Amino acid sequence: MYKLIFEDNFSAAHLILGYKGNCSRLHGHNYKVRVYIKKEKLDSLGMVMDFSKIKEALSSIILSLDHKNLGDIPPFDKIQQTSENIAFYIFNELSKKIDGLYEVRISEKEGRWAGYSKESNE
Repeated sequence: MYKLIFEDNFSAAHLILGYKGNCSRLHGHNYKVRVYIKKEKLDSLGMVMDFSKIKEALSSIILSLDHKNLGDIPPFDKIQQTSENIAFYIFNELSKKIDGLYEVRISEKEGRWAGYSKESNE
């Protein structure tokens, strides 16, 4: 199995309703996004996928979140603005544009990651 990992970032504000602690107040993060793609065969150029195509597909999603209050953006106006839900949202949007996507991970702070994976055993 061939795999690619592509990383990008964005900045956004959020809060977690009902949380007991600092995250209950509006605050911001410089999020990192990692996208994991896998395929059994390489294309005619010997690649899983051209990195520029991943960047283009992911950029349109990230631009909708970058330097925004997540609570003002659907679906985060109706669901908790957690890293887990951000990963799920990006996964669903990106899977419409990229074949072979199997995981999206989000980090809001160094060494802390949340994610959503297509396979339940990963």
